[in-house]
Amino acid sequence: MTANIYIKKISIKELSEFIESDFFKNLNTKPVSPDRALSYINNPRSVPNDPVVYMLLLNKELVCFRTVIPDFIYKNDEKEKIAWLSGSFTKINYRRKGYSKLLLDEIIKDYNQKIIYTNYAPESHLLYSNSGKFKIVTEREGRRFYGKININDFIKKKSFFMMLIKPFSNLLISIFARFKRATYHTDRSIKIEEHKKQLPKNFIKNIQNRQSLFNREQKDFEWIFNFPWLTTNKEYFNYDYPFSFYTNDFKYHFLHVSKQNDNAWLILMERESSIKLSYYSCTNIKLAAKAILDLCYTTKAKTLTILDRELSQEIIAHKMPFIYHKPFHMGIYASFPIENPGQYQFQDGDGDYIFT
Repeated sequence: MTANIYIKKISIKELSEFIESDFFKNLNTKPVSPDRALSYINNPRSVPNDPVVYMLLLNKELVCFRTVIPDFIYKNDEKEKIAWLSGSFTKINYRRKGYSKLLLDEIIKDYNQKIIYTNYAPESHLLYSNSGKFKIVTEREGRRFYGKININDFIKKKSFFMMLIKPFSNLLISIFARFKRATYHTDRSIKIEEHKKQLPKNFIKNIQNRQSLFNREQKDFEWIFNFPWLTTNKEYFNYDYPFSFYTNDFKYHFLHVSKQNDNAWLILMERESSIKLSYYSCTNIKLAAKAILDLCYTTKAKTLTILDRELSQEIIAHKMPFIYHKPFHMGIYASFPIENPGQYQFQDGDGDYIFT
């Protein structure tokens, strides 16, 4: 640590000018993508003075940055301002020197000790755990399902024997995957209504019919879907931003599913043939599970990720177009106490998970 360290913060009201500045354009590593900046600016839960980009410069070189999402939580009908940690990067030669922690401490101070995080990389989670400032709020225990796998991705230890059987293994897996798809049948008695252009108000009302700590409203969902972090603009294919935000294709699915007197409301994201659940509500969990499986079948999804334990177990109980599944865990952690967190209904899309 030297006297040449400088922490630079960019607030919501400064963000537009910042990403157009020469300073920003000349950075070898950008601390925020244009689409994420636009999302931050239009966040209905932020105010102009909220800092959202934190940068640490060493001898005028950007060596570390963090970004945050201002938000609210609702406890006993009282609204409290908090911020989600979302995006942390330190250049390789400057890691394990305490720079990232300096920014973390600054964020915690600016947001009155009320910071939450989820959707974390292992390295970031280790830093937060070692800081002693965070405690778990809830542990999400779901599953990731695979429609196709490559044996290379599942062999942790290379050996002559495994290399020998690898070609045959991939062939057998491919045959098994075709068999699973050929023997899967959609339920034609299920009515699926997909909303593509506008999200009806009653849709969000039904999605949020259970007590939520974050209580996202219609305007919050419209902000999320109108200002996504992902882009298909090829201009950004080689953009100097350390997080993946360019993709060949992505879309949100807003589904109202009905069968006889049962209903389910689902919000899912599809990105390059991988699908993940963001929000759901239902009168019959079997209906919700079957609708998700039918969507995965018709879109030929390579993977499906669900953090909700009850729903993922229900999917396992069904006949699936998938060949393999494994546990997938993600916790939500806070730097301040949340009493009796079990009273709240947490959803997969809470935090920045719905954006990525």
